[in-house]
Parts: sequence; C-alpha cells; structure tokens
Amino acid sequence: MFRNQENGAGGTGYTAIPSDFIVDTRLSLKARFAAIYLSSFGGDFIFSASAAQKGLGVGRDAWKSISRELRKFGLLEDVISKDGSGRVIGKGLRFKGL
Repeated sequence: MFRNQENGAGGTGYTAIPSDFIVDTRLSLKARFAAIYLSSFGGDFIFSASAAQKGLGVGRDAWKSISRELRKFGLLEDVISKDGSGRVIGKGLRFKGL
C-alpha cells in the first residue's frame, strides 16, 4: 500500500512506496512510474486521462498502454458521476493503489 503524508499548506509531503512494488516486473517501468505518480494524489482523487497524460508527459497511445496495464492488475478504475435522475454528468479515473 502506498502511503502519503502532507506537510500542511504548501508543503511538499512524500509518498512511501513498497519495495516489492518497485522491483515487481509484472508491470512495465512506465506503468510502475505512473502508479507512483498517481498514488501521490491520495486515494479518493479522481482525474481525467488527459490530466494524467499531461502530468506524466506521455501521449494518448502511451497512456492507453499504461492504463491498460494498471487496469489489468486492478490498480485503476473508471468512475462515473451521475446526477439525481441517473444521468451521467462526468467520467474520470481513480488509482486504487496496492
């Protein structure tokens, strides 16, 4: 499990990463780095694919490959927001962590 610590307003904080995750070669290096990056935002953070691409500095095709790997291992899930009548009002992604 990733652990985040914030140092108050404006603090940089840190993200603790399990050694087992770092050396686990089932995920590509890009997917492992993406998981570390996404975990730094905390468990309930919902983001868009375009925001992840921008933050990671990757294009659409690279993001599709990365997100496919993360989904395969249950680390990434789709989040759909609906209004009171059940109409979809937004879509995003959530990193589930280890």
